[in-house]
Amino acid sequence: MNIKTGIDIVYIPRFEKTLKDNQVHFSQNVFCSKEWDGASIEKLAGIFAAKEATMKALGIKPGKWLEICVEHVKSGKPFLSQFPQENKKQRKLNHELSISHDGKYAIANIVFYQ
Repeated sequence: MNIKTGIDIVYIPRFEKTLKDNQVHFSQNVFCSKEWDGASIEKLAGIFAAKEATMKALGIKPGKWLEICVEHVKSGKPFLSQFPQENKKQRKLNHELSISHDGKYAIANIVFYQ
């Protein structure tokens, strides 16, 4: 079995300041429109952590933000609706994604498996 895992934590106050200072950049280069539309700072921080965790798990250099899109099922469970598929092995990977918030922090953990 092939397993890849990634984790990331975001300090929401710092993320909020960065987001406000660079709103155009984030809205055009980091978040997919489905992620950006109507999302709170806390939700965006969790999505950002999920994107970072995904890049760590797959060994992807930062910058492929728009190739990773996070959506949620009706129950609220997050999943990747798309992620970079740089090689044939990654195309067959399943995944489990978890995003959590506590106070001033958002954290995301992802596990890819075959």
